[in-house]
Amino acid sequence: MRLAEDMEVAEATRTGQSRVDLLLGGHDHEVVRRFGGDTNTDPATIEQSHNNEDIRTDGFIRDAQGDIRIIKSGTDWRGLSLVRMMVEKDEKGSMNVSSVEVRQWSNIEGAASLVSIPTSGISALLDSIHSRVDALVQKPLLHSGTSLDGRGSVVRSEETNLGNMLANAVRAFYDTDIAFFNSGSIRCDQVLGPTIPNGSPLRLSIREPSAGQKNQRWNPTARHGKLNRRYASGRTLPPDSRSTPGGHLGTKVGTSRLRDVPRPAWYTAAED
Repeated sequence: MRLAEDMEVAEATRTGQSRVDLLLGGHDHEVVRRFGGDTNTDPATIEQSHNNEDIRTDGFIRDAQGDIRIIKSGTDWRGLSLVRMMVEKDEKGSMNVSSVEVRQWSNIEGAASLVSIPTSGISALLDSIHSRVDALVQKPLLHSGTSLDGRGSVVRSEETNLGNMLANAVRAFYDTDIAFFNSGSIRCDQVLGPTIPNGSPLRLSIREPSAGQKNQRWNPTARHGKLNRRYASGRTLPPDSRSTPGGHLGTKVGTSRLRDVPRPAWYTAAED
């Protein structure tokens, strides 16, 4: 989930039988921590009420302790969070988390204080994981006659041939009417070719109502400019600026011959 959604969950689960002591998230790809009662939903801010430059030095982030409710540890194997949860027994004999301590790095390779990690085996474990991941993503998936653009800043903000190709591949593999491919699943962050490395596993949504298609197309369009994108295959979005908000986009399905989406209607859909 995104940070704003994490914070909603954290507030909703502070007490009662559904209490959650700590949320560990990663969707925003940033190093983040939030305390109970915080309101800053910007994942680019490490800690509310503090400038990043004031609490981060050479990849090391100043330690924090207290009613920490959310921790995120960055992306691309650069960030690291060490968490210690203090547990106490109340008068009824129940065990509860009284405090959370966190030590974080935004860049473990460049952090001079990495030697202060209490467990010496962590660096070796990370090196082992890096090696296995590097080996897996180098296995060839296909060969292409043209370069395919998989740069992270591009696939998340505009249309690319790699995103379109993957959406087409998902639709063909599952033999569905429509397919969606999330730009966040493209992690190579480079222009590829002629050999394309292995990608992410897919999940399948068996049936999708036409009303759901409206929501699927409106959400990414209304968020234009955000760093997220969903590629589609078997469907096009003809714009109509004369329509009311929420209805600026029509939907046509098909490949060789496009047709309007009737309502109600059901379509098979695949989504990564």
